Amino acid sequence: MAEEKAEELSQRDMWATEYDGFGSCEERTPLRQDETPREDDRLIYPRLVRRDGESSVKLYDQRNRSSCCKPYTLSAMFHTMLTMPTWQLVCLFILSFVVSFLFFGFMVYIEDQSSNDVHNLDSDLSTTLFYVAYTMTTVGYGDTYPKNSAGSILPLLAVLCQIAWVVFWSGLIAARFMIPAPLAHTLLYSSRAVVLSTQLVRNQRSIRQFRCRIVNLRNQHPWVHTSIVMYYASFDYQHARFSFKPMPIDNTNFLFMDLPWDITHEISSESPLAELSLEQMVAQRGEIIVEVEGHDPITGNGIKLRFSYVASEIFNDHTFFDCVAVENDGYVVNLVNFHKTQSLCRGQEDRAASLSTKFGSSHVKYALGHKKIDD
Repeated sequence: MAEEKAEELSQRDMWATEYDGFGSCEERTPLRQDETPREDDRLIYPRLVRRDGESSVKLYDQRNRSSCCKPYTLSAMFHTMLTMPTWQLVCLFILSFVVSFLFFGFMVYIEDQSSNDVHNLDSDLSTTLFYVAYTMTTVGYGDTYPKNSAGSILPLLAVLCQIAWVVFWSGLIAARFMIPAPLAHTLLYSSRAVVLSTQLVRNQRSIRQFRCRIVNLRNQHPWVHTSIVMYYASFDYQHARFSFKPMPIDNTNFLFMDLPWDITHEISSESPLAELSLEQMVAQRGEIIVEVEGHDPITGNGIKLRFSYVASEIFNDHTFFDCVAVENDGYVVNLVNFHKTQSLCRGQEDRAASLSTKFGSSHVKYALGHKKIDD
């Protein structure tokens, strides 16, 4: 197989993984050239956690929970606008000022029609609208101004309204810049997970492990105070509810995120994967969910990114490609090989059998680099 060309990651490309904005709950992971295709569509089913980290849960209700009279509506609107698409926010920004200009412009125009309290307005609507706009934006050219105190009331109210808008939008724009959600997408999960047998050196014991891996694309600024949680989610059709079982992780005492880091779970007798096969996982709509939580080292904002693996993305008796190389001045991580896996199976029969084989046992006759593993 030809070597895929890789280039150094640019500053622009490190701010989003290939999953950002790609969250369909039924998407198929594209197959790599080195992996065996799975033609069985029974391995495909909707997922609980989408590829972009969001959940696939939708809420339905018969009652209307919104009310313009409730005191917390403004706060709810502020937090809703924090996550609003940028084009919608820009439209609302322009609309808020245009509506204010038109409202106070018509008010001043009507008031001037009856009392003529503004100098050089001449009862012209366009001149009035520009006068109000200049006043609210604190430009004030000076050629148009109130003649008396009565004519100053509406311009003063317009200025106060404008100050309120400026405070609101300044806080909203600053808060959007501080949202840590984009930082979460600088953490890249492997698109596949593997289950394999590993030989322990200290006691010559063979164990089964579930592995996925992560790497920090913004490698000069690794997350701080990082913690990792893994659990198995399954759906109980009889009681119509989800069940969540913890999957302890072996290597969380330290985490060097600048290098590809394997998140490892030992499939012991207490593991929810011990008596589980891919076929059984499909029947339960099973999903292995991984959550990495930490803080940005620059702003201190909390960051959390979820990822999940369904049956079609777990490869039994496979291992990850090596993607770290040595150079004279340091080390290179080739992300082209980051998602790739290679089979430990010797033949097609073993690959086909992996669908019904339980994760806690192996059907591989010879594991790479290790002695024979019994069935």
